[in-house]
Amino acid sequence: MAARKGYSKVVERLLKIPSAATTGPRNYSALHTAVYAGHTDIIEKLLNGRPELAKSVAGDGYTPLACAISNNNLEIVKILLKHDPSLAYVKNSTGETRFHVAALNGFVPIAEEIISTCPDSAYITHEKYSTNALHIAINNEKPKFADFILKTPQLHRLIN
Repeated sequence: MAARKGYSKVVERLLKIPSAATTGPRNYSALHTAVYAGHTDIIEKLLNGRPELAKSVAGDGYTPLACAISNNNLEIVKILLKHDPSLAYVKNSTGETRFHVAALNGFVPIAEEIISTCPDSAYITHEKYSTNALHIAINNEKPKFADFILKTPQLHRLIN
């Protein structure tokens, strides 16, 4: 609740208590909540105090990075990837990587951030359908994202 409300001092105090709960309803962590609320100062405090929260998975299968991408929040995506670049490689419950989710939504700036931090994460194929981000963008009618891939030499291996 403190993370959602933006109560930075309360979050600081709670982080000093090892037994303080960090999850709430539907297994959403305090970090998920801070990400959804857009409280960057609290996100930083939580990542420093409880770094394991960066990899927490909520009941709906979302990680904090997935929440930030779904909200198209580039600033928070940058914070999370700076904390742990490996987060870009985590697949959701349906087999999509973070780059796939950016393609699905047509979020080019987020995709640019992902490949600047984790360049090879763009080449992971969807587990179930063996599709890549270019296929996902085209299937979901995201022509600007498809154009981004086609105009980015680093991503030309996605063309098949």
